[in-house]
Amino acid sequence: MSTRRAERQEWQRHYIQERAMNVFAASGYHGTTMEQVAEAAEVSKGTLYNYFRSKEELFASIIEQGVEGLFQMVDEVVAGGGSIQEMTRRLVLHFFEFFESGLGMHRILLAETDRFGTAHQKTLRELMKSRRQAFVERVAGLIQMGQERGVIRPGDPVRAASVVINILFSEIMLDAMRGHEAHYSEGADEITDYILGALGVQADAQHTPTVEGDPS
Repeated sequence: MSTRRAERQEWQRHYIQERAMNVFAASGYHGTTMEQVAEAAEVSKGTLYNYFRSKEELFASIIEQGVEGLFQMVDEVVAGGGSIQEMTRRLVLHFFEFFESGLGMHRILLAETDRFGTAHQKTLRELMKSRRQAFVERVAGLIQMGQERGVIRPGDPVRAASVVINILFSEIMLDAMRGHEAHYSEGADEITDYILGALGVQADAQHTPTVEGDPS
């Protein structure tokens, strides 16, 4: 296969995924058909099935794409360095910005994770749970770094990461259920303070005041 043809196929695959996200967001997982996706992506059903053998496979590919974005976000936060407080603030802000960029699809993911009932749909549910756990472990690495620096209280970093992620997802879920506009990042600093407090980071370590005349 030529390089140009491979690039064209990769581009079309991503295009189908993007258009499918819009259909899933508008109609929900159960209300979406492959016919609707093919029409939205302006391809024939045959072409669509060449890329994705089923609706479940298509939806799974979108889950994987979204999770990879979250993984990359955590890696970039850690690579950016700085104090644990600074990294936590960047993590929270980027997390909210990520969800703001695709609110419709994320509402579907949040709302329908536990509704999958058939054998294939149970596979999707397990996939979503396993990728969420992988995300927890990614964040646990950041928490363990804070524990090693003596900034975050000792304890199970995976359990602490689960608490952090539950705080973040609960903020997303509440607004999604209410049908609010996506403005999560506006409250990122406040949410970060709650998270740092839950991790045992002292308040004066979060926001060290500058004292006039202090030689330090």
